[in-house]
Formats: sequence, C-alpha cells, structure tokens
Amino acid sequence: MYLQRMTDEAVSIDALHKCATELGEKDKKLEQAGKKLTNIENELELSENEKKLQKTKNGELEKKIKELEKIIIQLRTSLDEAMDPELLQLEEQTEELELLRNTQASKDWILENQLVGEKEVLSYAKAENKRKTVENTQNFQETRLEAEENHILSLQAEFEEEENEPQEIREDLCKVEKEAEYEKDAKYEDREQLGFQSSALTQKRGEVEKKIEETGKRLKNQNITKRSADKEKEEPKRRKN
Repeated sequence: MYLQRMTDEAVSIDALHKCATELGEKDKKLEQAGKKLTNIENELELSENEKKLQKTKNGELEKKIKELEKIIIQLRTSLDEAMDPELLQLEEQTEELELLRNTQASKDWILENQLVGEKEVLSYAKAENKRKTVENTQNFQETRLEAEENHILSLQAEFEEEENEPQEIREDLCKVEKEAEYEKDAKYEDREQLGFQSSALTQKRGEVEKKIEETGKRLKNQNITKRSADKEKEEPKRRKN
C-alpha cells in the first residue's frame, strides 16, 4: 500500500514536470512571437517617421509652389501678353513642381495603405499572443489541479481502507483472548508444554498490541497528510478568487 502511494505520487510529480516542460516550450514560442511583434512595431514606427518626413517635404513643396504661383500672377499682370522667357521658365518650373507634388501624393497614398495593413497585422498578432498566453496558463492550472485532485482521492481511498484495519485488529485480539482463556481452562499434564503455549500466546498478544499502536500512529500521520493535501488543494482556489 505504501509503495502504491509512492508510485501515485511519483506519477503525479512526473505529470507536473511534463506540464511544466510543455509550458516552457510554449513560453519559448510565445517569446519568439513577442520578438516578431517587436520587429513589426519597429517597422511600423519607421514607416510612420518616414511618412512624417514626407509630409514635411510636401509642406515645403506646397510653400514653394504657392510662392511661384504668386510670382507668376504678378508677372502676368505686369508684363505684356508676349511671353517673357523668364515667365516661361517659371511656368516650366511650376509644372515640374506640380508633377513632383502629384508623384509624392501617390507615394503617400501607397504608404498610408501599407501602414493600415501593418497595423491590422500587428493588432491580430497581439490578440493571438494574448489568447495563447491565457490558454496556456489555464491549461497548466487545470492539469495541476487535476493531478492534485487525483492524488488527494488516492490518499482518501487509502485512508478509508486503513480506517477499517483497527476493527480487524480488534477482532484478532478478541480471538487471541478467547484462545488464551481456552488454554487457561484446559488441563495439560505437561507443565513445560503449558508454559511454552502461554509464552507463545503472550508473544502473539504483544505483536497484536504493537500492530494496533503502529496503526494508530499511521492513521494519525495519514490525517495530517490529508489535511495538508486539502489545504494545498484549497490554496490555488483561494488565489484564483
């Protein structure tokens, strides 16, 4: 019975070690996923900085275009209808700047769509990472509680089985006492044989009493173990609440 209990405890410990190992492997995977998330966040930050820089450049281009437009308007009002070479040059510069602004606007639109896509990927990865973390924690706690419950049920079964042992011992003791009374009442012609029989009965009774004492100690220790196990079982529930 003691060996069986030790075997059950070893199985429970092995199960906990196995769960801890699996949790460690999953933690490594989660750590790798966290690194990927960090890389995505860094790329997103770089993209946002690039976008801000492009907006700053666009603002400067807008200012230059407006200044050139003012100059063109002033020249058109002050010059004759004949196109001045300088005015032609200004118009060409204006067209180039307008083309550059349109090109930059297209780049900004592409960059904006890219940022939106990266934000969606980042949000999904964060949600998935959180879900896996919660799931792994719950699975480990459920497995540990199940192992503890099985261990406690095993201890309770052994405790109930050992509770019946004192009754059996008492019955054996009564039987021995009846045999002793019978032997005392019987008449033996050989006194040496009678002495030997009485000594054997006394020894047997001593063994039975010793067994009763050992069983009482074992039951006391079993009660202490059971209370400790119940306390350990209630501790995770108390922390959870």
